[in-house]
Amino acid sequence: MKRLLALLLALAMHLAGQREMVFPPGSNPIGPFSPGIIFDGVLYVSGQGARDAQGNLPPTAEAQTRQCLDNIRAVVESAKFSMANIVYTHTYLTNMEDYAAVNKIYPEVFPGMLPARSTMGVARMPLDTPVEISAIAVRASPLPKAITLPNAKSPVPISPGIIAADRLFLSGILGRDAEANTTPTTGTAQIDMCLSRIARVLAAAEISGTHLLHLNVYRTSQLPASEVQGRFRTAFPETAISVIEVAALPFGVKVGVTGVAAMRLESKRIQKQNGHVLCASMGRTIYCASQAADTAGEALRSLGEALQAMGSSLKNALATNVYLNDIGTFPNMNAIYALQFAKPYPTRTTVQPQATGFTKGVTVSLVAAKL
Repeated sequence: MKRLLALLLALAMHLAGQREMVFPPGSNPIGPFSPGIIFDGVLYVSGQGARDAQGNLPPTAEAQTRQCLDNIRAVVESAKFSMANIVYTHTYLTNMEDYAAVNKIYPEVFPGMLPARSTMGVARMPLDTPVEISAIAVRASPLPKAITLPNAKSPVPISPGIIAADRLFLSGILGRDAEANTTPTTGTAQIDMCLSRIARVLAAAEISGTHLLHLNVYRTSQLPASEVQGRFRTAFPETAISVIEVAALPFGVKVGVTGVAAMRLESKRIQKQNGHVLCASMGRTIYCASQAADTAGEALRSLGEALQAMGSSLKNALATNVYLNDIGTFPNMNAIYALQFAKPYPTRTTVQPQATGFTKGVTVSLVAAKL
């Protein structure tokens, strides 16, 4: 009877458009976050490491990737979704040489529609997992659709983008020519390649850059942050843009980008500060650009102020990405999270993206609901 009442309550929350936490049997998150959150038919899955339920780490990169995806499967199926509902994944690697192993496993796990996907190299992750993968799944009608690019080819098993319900999820777009299998030598030319590829993907979805809600731009230390921010903000002045320095990107490129766009422009709203977009919303979902600060509390307060201007608050957070200058501060960040958030906790992915070089201790971006 208790289980039936719990199921009825979860159904009622879902139908009412509330956030619904997802906890697979036996799950034990290492902090105040939910393995999964459902809102408006979208399931957000926290970053899943390569250890199994007993804490064992598989010996090979292929097995580690498979274990990450098995851990995602546990969350997805507990939410009554399926792996076929996954439209986007983000893969984090401490060794970019494992990229080939990841690419080998994906078609095995996703024999139908390949999800959009982004990959980046980082310095460290919690529990010293060498691989971590987060995911987004959408249960919608019509079914999600992968877009195709005319005359395009890719050495990587991904879809350039997935249209699901009212949004487009863009795969990681790198500063290289995939068709010619060449990479420009300069960072400026690589940014040009990214911007050109974004335009192609958006055109294939029959929308434009004004539809973009949020872009995550990843750069290596070889490319100045000021140049990256300037170019992308100039190209997309109505988009919330996060710029994160990472340890490495596939094929040795200096810049890569991924993001999400609204399929219907009339549903988009933005909030600016000092001429730059802090948050952009589509319907009842809000995407906020990253905020950097010395502490997680300061970063979250900045995000809370931005959300308040959008008619929401931190208590409505759905998913967060936390980039720590030092993974050793993970316990302290958890303590701050426990004070800033209440159940249902948002999902979370935490990484130390680079070995050194951060000017701030923590950077946080998030997705929130407008209830």
